[in-house]
Amino acid sequence: MTQKIMYLDDLAKYIGKSVRTAQRWVAKGLLPPPNKTEGRSGFWIESEVEKWLNGDYKKKCDRLLKNGTV
Repeated sequence: MTQKIMYLDDLAKYIGKSVRTAQRWVAKGLLPPPNKTEGRSGFWIESEVEKWLNGDYKKKCDRLLKNGTV
């Protein structure tokens, strides 16, 4: 099974937000932290992002969005 790797711009498109918003959400813990290899920029694995978005995180994020915290 091939795993799709996403970079920051791909992640932003995947969640339907700007790159800057994706950066802020990662910094706030609303999205998973990037995987990093030495000398490379961070990347995400699509299946991991999907699991993250469908887990308890989603409840926390929805609550923060509803309160206008994000």
